[in-house]
Amino acid sequence: MSKLRISILFLTSLLVIQTLGCGGASLPRNIKPVQTPGNVAVNSQVTASASYSDQFSGLHFRPSAVVDGIKFESHYPETYWLLPDHLTGFISIDLPRPVSISRINILNTHNDGFNDRGTKDFHVEVVKIDGERKTIWRDAFLKIGELKEKQFGGIEASRVIVYVDSFFINGGGLNEIEVIGNFLDSSSITSTHPKAIAQKEDSFKRPAQQAIGQKWAVVIGISKYKDSRVAGLRYASADARSFYDWLISQQGGGYAPSQIRLLLDSGATAESIKNALFSWLKQALEEDMVTIYFAGHGSPESPDSPNNLFLLPFDTKYNDIASTGFPMWDVETALKRFIKAKKVVVIADACHSGGVGQSFDIARRGDRSVKINPISSGLQNLSKIGDGVAVISASDDKQFSQESQSWGGGHGVFTYFLLKGLNGDADYNRDGQVTMGELIPYLSEQVRRDTRNAQSPTVSGKFDPAMSIGK
Repeated sequence: MSKLRISILFLTSLLVIQTLGCGGASLPRNIKPVQTPGNVAVNSQVTASASYSDQFSGLHFRPSAVVDGIKFESHYPETYWLLPDHLTGFISIDLPRPVSISRINILNTHNDGFNDRGTKDFHVEVVKIDGERKTIWRDAFLKIGELKEKQFGGIEASRVIVYVDSFFINGGGLNEIEVIGNFLDSSSITSTHPKAIAQKEDSFKRPAQQAIGQKWAVVIGISKYKDSRVAGLRYASADARSFYDWLISQQGGGYAPSQIRLLLDSGATAESIKNALFSWLKQALEEDMVTIYFAGHGSPESPDSPNNLFLLPFDTKYNDIASTGFPMWDVETALKRFIKAKKVVVIADACHSGGVGQSFDIARRGDRSVKINPISSGLQNLSKIGDGVAVISASDDKQFSQESQSWGGGHGVFTYFLLKGLNGDADYNRDGQVTMGELIPYLSEQVRRDTRNAQSPTVSGKFDPAMSIGK
């Protein structure tokens, strides 16, 4: 979006606010929500992997806009949802009661006539009443602003999730999602699955997250390196320790300490990391959940080999990243071949500089500026291994992760808000559980806001937004 267009958008928004008075939150009188008959999605609870906030105007294009009943895009960001620049993602509609779905309508955004954002390829999943997830629709918009409709034969579901798989120009987004159908009463459910029967007997409380077995975690934090020529970090190991403390807390993650491998500083050697990922995590079963947290340096091998990506363990050698770093492809191997769990969350704060090691320092001294560290993209690519893998990275490739004493007395900004979110600040529906669908938009907004858009967490993967890291 150009600065000129943003300025026009901002000035128009100010004009609208002036005409509305001090409240400024309600829409102009000529724009009214219209509830399509049988549209059970209106005013449902909605979460998304992320949403776009404009750094110039301060406008935020929230996920709740897709169920507000307003199909007319104007200079009002509350009427449509956008993803951040160049990201795919998802939006999840948690229906207030189980529904028999006969049709779904999806109206693409055109970003208020700027014609620079919109969804291209997408697919739709439902969470059925018995907890099963099923893909029911794959399609592609041919242009921005287009309406797509799909008829169904009465699918019983409690949640609808739309995945943005690709986008036009600057990023994806949607104007409106309509779920046409009928709310079910206990006598209407046709499923004979035990979980569906239990729902009949439970007065249609929203279905709980499926049981996931046991939870396992590997937590790695490295502030000081054996080779003193590798620049240390101030709070990486403290961040990892704080995350570990949350995991074992009964008020937090509720993990058994015996099912967490904590590797800090000198304990986080290349050998110990490989043992944790390749051998120790083999104990996790398919129905279990695995969380992998890393805080430390991540770097390409050299400016001339930017695609050879490494996490840097304690015993990394300054002049030999290639043979002493922990290769990103070994993380991929662990996820593909050794970790059987079908639910995996990778959380990484690894981009603290444009590159680490002798070759990068030589490049800088030679005035060869190093502004991009592709470690974040390498982490995001881990999500392509399969369904159920979620990857959250502290920043994108063109940004460096920030740490300061101002965040909780000494934290990276990413982990500071990660912990605040997990401790309840991201629990938007106040049900006592922070889901990924709640945590991700909270984390994205708070980090961007507190760093004035200097750091933007990224997320990728095909996973259930109802999944929770905690108990």
